[in-house]
Amino acid sequence: MLSPKWLPKGAQPTVRKLLQLPLIPDPRWPTWFALAGVVNAKPRFVATRFPNYELEAQAALQGVGVALLSPVLFAELTSQGALLAPYPWTVEGPNSYWLLWTKDAGESHFVGWMKSQFPA
Repeated sequence: MLSPKWLPKGAQPTVRKLLQLPLIPDPRWPTWFALAGVVNAKPRFVATRFPNYELEAQAALQGVGVALLSPVLFAELTSQGALLAPYPWTVEGPNSYWLLWTKDAGESHFVGWMKSQFPA
């Protein structure tokens, strides 16, 4: 997804044009480009890595670069026109999440619920 700042009004960017824009670092970019038909793409990344998708979305909104974001989680931003999702390709991932807590911190309701959802 990208800010409308990167595109002239009504323009449909090609995937090759996307390679000329700064991309927000994500290990799934090679898979995305392969799905788009560009094998061995050499994208240009911004220098900053963002620790979560919410910050990546904020960076994309500000025009820092193009982000790989969930079309479900960020549908409101695309429906408002704040972010554009001009391509049909999506990649899955990450394949795992981590929940970290210390035993001496006690067990919160959330941690208890999470533990009940998965076998040991």
